Amino acid sequence: RGTKLLNIPEVMCLIYIPQRRAYVGSSSDNQLKVFNDQFELRSSATCRSPILSIVHNESTNQLVTGNVGNITVWNIQEEKRGLDDYVMKLYVAKVVEAGITNDMWIIHVHLDPKNQRCFAVCDTSVLVIDLVDATCTAQLVQAHQRPITRCLYVPKYQYCVTTSKSGSIKVWDRRQQLVHAFSGHTKAVTAVAN
Repeated sequence: RGTKLLNIPEVMCLIYIPQRRAYVGSSSDNQLKVFNDQFELRSSATCRSPILSIVHNESTNQLVTGNVGNITVWNIQEEKRGLDDYVMKLYVAKVVEAGITNDMWIIHVHLDPKNQRCFAVCDTSVLVIDLVDATCTAQLVQAHQRPITRCLYVPKYQYCVTTSKSGSIKVWDRRQQLVHAFSGHTKAVTAVAN
């Protein structure tokens, strides 16, 4: 009488969208899945490559995913099924491949909703992607000696802040010039907040 093992795909990332009372997650079988606040599966969509990061763009009600080899923008369509029951269906709006090669893993995406662009982290670089035109408008190449873990855009100063596995934190201006470097952390810096 052994334990039956279920073949359940690994969850890669998960976000909560409070306005929709829904969770959206990606799984190792290249699926983007929508769950209600009771974690009941409501819909799913197939991706052409693994999704490594997800962010909700509130101003357009779209999802932006960082994938292996691209960034994908997803339209969210809500279908009512009853008084308090609806399904969020996801449809690909556009796939951004400009400036991104098939071997690039976009591990983190940070939105700048005012300018409809995102900052995409890939290894030691950050790509600035225009989400309207689906173009790469700037690149911060080899910003750190070790992989970048997160980035944050600070609109007030037009700075991009990057953190890395080396323990360093760097602040960059809009021309991709280093403004300041913070060091002293002995381990990876894995988060940065505004």
